[in-house]
Formats: sequence, structure tokens, C-alpha cells
Amino acid sequence: MIGTSGEDGVIKVWNMYDLEHCLNFIVPKEECLCIAMHQFKPYMICSFSDGYIRFFDLQDSRCLGRCLVSSPNEEADPTQETEGG
Repeated sequence: MIGTSGEDGVIKVWNMYDLEHCLNFIVPKEECLCIAMHQFKPYMICSFSDGYIRFFDLQDSRCLGRCLVSSPNEEADPTQETEGG
């Protein structure tokens, strides 16, 4: 499976062998920033502009949950050095 997304909050899942569209997942008012697919199981994790990651089950076509990983208004502290910098 291959996942694509846009600013409209729609994630499209495609069959990678024939490039046929299989599923849509919609998260209104949020932009999907990153998609990760499990290599062997029907799971997908996506990060969104609201600071949440969401866990999707592709076999059952549903969102299994979400977790807040960062605040969308959170800014990096410029006084803190990053590793290697």
C-alpha cells in the first residue's frame, strides 16, 4: 500500500501493484504532514498539523486512536543547542 495526502486533510491509500485507489481517510481542517505504513501489517500512522499522530487500521478502514506529540503553537527554544550543533 502507498499513502498520499494533501492540505485538505484527505489521506488516500493506493494499491502499489496496480496503483488503484483503495481507501480514503478524512481528518477535517487538518493537514497530514507525514505518512508511515507498516511493512507487513495493514496499519498506517500519520502526523497532522494539529500536533497529533493518528493510528489507522487499513483492513477495518478506521482510526484506532491518536496521541498528542507537539503543540501546533509550540516554538523551538533558540537558546537550546541541538545535538551535534
